[in-house]
Amino acid sequence: MLDVLIKGGTVVDGSGAPGRPADVAIAGDRVVAVEPLPAAGAARVIDATGLAVAPGFIDMHSHADFVLPGLPTADSKVHQGFTLEVVGNCGASPAPLSPLGRQDVIDTSALVVPPLEWDWRAGVSPTSPRSAGPRRPRP
Repeated sequence: MLDVLIKGGTVVDGSGAPGRPADVAIAGDRVVAVEPLPAAGAARVIDATGLAVAPGFIDMHSHADFVLPGLPTADSKVHQGFTLEVVGNCGASPAPLSPLGRQDVIDTSALVVPPLEWDWRAGVSPTSPRSAGPRRPRP
């Protein structure tokens, strides 16, 4: 038996094709079918009639570099449908945090809420791809 069945929605899959009527079947943590499943049952059935059903969105330019370490569950983004954020693409990322640029980064992020601990050397989140922001050497 399926764990979750999302029935009656319009699936928009990101391929560029028009949305199509389909049900989405989930077993465990996997999508196992995306097609009309009129006879399928599940432990939980979600009626998506009149709604769009889509995979998670990718935020390619989020400026969440300083937010994710303090709020790692990123609830506000998940509620909007984002499942991946790319950070560090503006040159002011907190990671990798080198000794040379450490104080500059700390000073420029003084208004971040919640305040960060600054006790890491590299990495923000194992699920957040990031570009390493450039660092200018201090004189």
